[in-house]
Amino acid sequence: MEKSKNIYEISYRIKQDKKLNFISFAITPWHALGVMGALEVLKKKGCHLEGMICICPHTTGGVLLDKSFFSSVESDKVEIFTFRGSENVSNKKMKQYLKTIPLRDGEDFFVISPLKPQYEIIEKISLVRKNDRITAVVIDEGLATYMRDTKSWLQSQKREEKKDIISLDEILNKLLLEKYYLKYLNKYKLCMNQNIFIKNHKQELVMNRRAIYGYRSILKKMKSENQITNANDYANAVVINTQPYFEEGRFKSEIDLKVIENACDFFQNQNLSVILKVHPREDLLERYQNLPCKIDTSGGVPMELLLASLKVKPKYLVGFTTTTLVTAKLFFGIEGISLINLVDSNEMEMELKKEFHRFAHYFKEYIKIPNYLQELEQK
Repeated sequence: MEKSKNIYEISYRIKQDKKLNFISFAITPWHALGVMGALEVLKKKGCHLEGMICICPHTTGGVLLDKSFFSSVESDKVEIFTFRGSENVSNKKMKQYLKTIPLRDGEDFFVISPLKPQYEIIEKISLVRKNDRITAVVIDEGLATYMRDTKSWLQSQKREEKKDIISLDEILNKLLLEKYYLKYLNKYKLCMNQNIFIKNHKQELVMNRRAIYGYRSILKKMKSENQITNANDYANAVVINTQPYFEEGRFKSEIDLKVIENACDFFQNQNLSVILKVHPREDLLERYQNLPCKIDTSGGVPMELLLASLKVKPKYLVGFTTTTLVTAKLFFGIEGISLINLVDSNEMEMELKKEFHRFAHYFKEYIKIPNYLQELEQK
């Protein structure tokens, strides 16, 4: 376990050491790649970086990362530790900071976080770096960022809070305040978007080439360090990525198993080998033991890094809505196939049904989403 720090210890370090110019937060392996990709982009812009990487626990999965995930960063210039959590942002202090932005002409300080700016950290840093320009760098959370509407996000936030006493109204009020903060940050160009997709004026998703450069750059650096012991299982194979929808209660039955089993049979009839890569947050691994394919339950390597490290790439990347369906295509040219249209809509919660619909709407140009497996038969 890495050493841990709280917000007050972090603020004190940033106040004392003026060389520090970034702090970042990561929960999942995908976040870890996002942090390192953002650092690559900042270096390309000429920034000389020294700072902190905070490993945050997942609300249900606990701590998913350790220092080994950040092996490509310069160890003498970056401190890595677990983060023990922070207080809620002070609306009064945050508004005071926003008013001072036009007056700040000091050094740049970057706060890197997934999904949205880390406002409570920005507020605290603004008190100890009174002249610095604090830029929020938002890294990719995953495809759920693009799939959920406001209602879905509210329900997701309530699940994440894990407090019965918090109401949807309280969460909505928090989101409205954050929208107000973000408006100010954007006005003064203090929010850098490192999502792999951004929306154009037609509200269509288009590739964010700056973000993709960062991911490709760090994956290129890391692949030489990473040894895949079961590389032969992936070469020219069909890789099926699972997701914890059943464990989360979002599937009403084990419908995912039936869909995956049918996919295994179909691809093997096409003379293709199949390997199942189990999601690292899944606990009920025995669910998969009778599937007719090889099974990889190791969770120590992000899927994108595994793909980057393989000399012979898989033929297809298959799943439901996993981020890797799209990134495999963007980063490595591997065809992605989503099985969402093969799931009985009566066997999933209503919000997941809506998310699947939005997923198909946004990503149909990047991956295949068949209604029947037979559509994939090789001519």
